Amino acid sequence: GEGEPERFTGMACTGSLFTVIGTPPFLGRTFSPDEDAPGSEARVFVMSHGLWERRFGSDPEIVGQTFNLNGESWTAIGVMPADFQFMLERDIWVPFAADPNYNRGDHRREVFGRLAPGVSLDQAQADLSTIAHRLGQEYPDSNEGWGVALVSFPEWIIGPQVRQAALVLQIAVGLMLLLACANVSNLLIAQSTTRQREMGLRAALGAGRFRILRQLLAESVLFSVLGAVAGLLLAYWAIPLVRTWNPDALPRIDEVSLNTNVLVFTMLVSLATGVLSGLAPALQVTRGNLFDSLREGHQDASGGARQLRDILVMGEVAVAVMLLIGAGLLINSFRQLTEVDIGFDPETVLAASFSLPANRYPEMSPETSAFY
Repeated sequence: GEGEPERFTGMACTGSLFTVIGTPPFLGRTFSPDEDAPGSEARVFVMSHGLWERRFGSDPEIVGQTFNLNGESWTAIGVMPADFQFMLERDIWVPFAADPNYNRGDHRREVFGRLAPGVSLDQAQADLSTIAHRLGQEYPDSNEGWGVALVSFPEWIIGPQVRQAALVLQIAVGLMLLLACANVSNLLIAQSTTRQREMGLRAALGAGRFRILRQLLAESVLFSVLGAVAGLLLAYWAIPLVRTWNPDALPRIDEVSLNTNVLVFTMLVSLATGVLSGLAPALQVTRGNLFDSLREGHQDASGGARQLRDILVMGEVAVAVMLLIGAGLLINSFRQLTEVDIGFDPETVLAASFSLPANRYPEMSPETSAFY
């Protein structure tokens, strides 16, 4: 209605969508039952908080004003909160107002609902499958053979491909953590062989085995916690880079951040890692006769310590080989994908998409054909 024309992204939805989500508008209201009734021609819309700030300068009197959308007069009735990003980010929402005479063969609609208390996903799936079967019997031309796939909202947002990729990445990170634990344990065992005389002296001065074991575990846990803090700092600094790296590959990647769950999980993993990597060296130091380590000519490295170190080294090599094989297969798959013949030379080829307003260019009309 004012300034340069701008293209907005929108969504047609029922008024109950905002009730199901449970997010009230920041300003104004959402759609009333009359505006959302089948066959309604109400020209009202709800805008996003970002559009309200960017285009209209956070005008508090925006509710009730009319604007020209697709050549028609529409009234703004509400503004959603800033943190409202249901599905993909949208600029405006308009009433769906289903047409009772619409073609039933169009199965592109998506329905969102909230499970009732005590109802499982499988029970809801069975109920909807029964409804779909009845529709197939009542309208065989358009609904026969069609069913309903019910999935949880997080699964729908993430998708199976991203979930599988994240699972593979998580397994690789877990193997890397296991490899680091084995490496640290090996280093601690090697260090413990040089501290036998120190531990023997502590025992001679009255320190019990439990006290020595507690000291060694405290040292390994301290190293692990320091490593966790360094990792969290690195992750905090890397998040802005991750957000700018291929943002379309992962859903809602712009919202990636460190939260309380991540901090708690990292600290628990670091504590468990410190205990596991330091337990074997600590037991190795305190298992033998600590007083024998004070004698002249006593050998620091016992046979048990050497055997444990050999086992850890073999484990490290096995895990490293697994990671190298997986990385090699992944690189080979990526190389083959880049060499696939797509049937044409994409060099200097451009692609563009556009849409025409239905009120000026009806579908299958001479005006639309002439425009194309």
